[in-house]
Amino acid sequence: MLYRILFGIIVTILLVALCSCATGSNDGGRTSDTLRPASSQAAVARPRRLVLGGSEARDSAAIITPFFVDQAIRQTIDSIPSAGYVTINFRDSLADAAVAEGKKGVPIEELAKRLNVDGVVFTRAARFSNVLAVELRIVDPASGRAIFRDISFSMIRYRDTAGTMFLGPALYDAVRKSLYKYFGVAHNEAMPVVTEPLVVSGLVIAKDPKLGRIATERQDMASEGVKALGEYARINVPELVALDYESRREIFRTVNILAVEDYAPMAGLERRALFNIGIDRFLTGIVTPLPGDQVGLRLELRSITSANTDSLVDHADTVIATSAFQTSTARRDFVVTWIDLAEKLYPREADRLRNEYAAELERRASSGTK
Repeated sequence: MLYRILFGIIVTILLVALCSCATGSNDGGRTSDTLRPASSQAAVARPRRLVLGGSEARDSAAIITPFFVDQAIRQTIDSIPSAGYVTINFRDSLADAAVAEGKKGVPIEELAKRLNVDGVVFTRAARFSNVLAVELRIVDPASGRAIFRDISFSMIRYRDTAGTMFLGPALYDAVRKSLYKYFGVAHNEAMPVVTEPLVVSGLVIAKDPKLGRIATERQDMASEGVKALGEYARINVPELVALDYESRREIFRTVNILAVEDYAPMAGLERRALFNIGIDRFLTGIVTPLPGDQVGLRLELRSITSANTDSLVDHADTVIATSAFQTSTARRDFVVTWIDLAEKLYPREADRLRNEYAAELERRASSGTK
């Protein structure tokens, strides 16, 4: 009740700014787990003292209450020199005083002055099976304008003995990455700052008799390859938050796709599902029969440029004798070949992310932006 009283006015001011991170349907709702929201800021000093204005989480993420978001923000801010944070306990003390005085709420500008803060944080969280997505906005209390927006994705890795998920570590990881980007904390592999979500869409295999077992067992071969490519990224490349098989399925269900064929090209509706949520990278493989008993394997990293289009970012290729995949170990050899290609492709994308972020920090330093 105190939360509603305190922020009744805030919600009205910021209604237009707060777009959904899980169901955005236009370009205004797009943000991926990159530094574009940070790099778009004007070259002025960023607010350094923050307070949580509100948080939202529904359905399977509803357990993430403002208290848990407050704890994640406070823990993150404590590790950033010169940054400050006012906890919700102190924030809500103003609501108690307002109620005692017969007031209905505290305007955001007055709230900021009385708490001595210059930025207000709003978050929204959504869970897709084993992945947590958190949208974080920082708002200028004087104008009500959003000055920073980012969506971070994190794998939910911890469960108790009954299989119940612990969302706390994933929440902290996602909040930490967004706030570290905002405050310009350097990236490192042990605690990565700049990451991007990655979906392995499928391995396109035509039902061509020249492919032998690859074609006759294409569903199983494609599915095993899809799972292995995601697992390899999650274990070896911290910059890539590769969604697991179940999480990918949950995202496609947001557009009423109940199942996908792992050996088929990405469909337009699947692309739209990723676009709506803020995922703008996907990985796809293509198997092509070649003359002379050979088969070509091509792994492509593609960027979703709109709900209806995507473009090639990078690729890795190889050519192997078709007979290599006709033995009793064909599935294992098929998967290993795709991992060999990923070993070339993934590090290049991770380098791109790190270099882009480092360049952003240099621009901030040269322009005087903190």
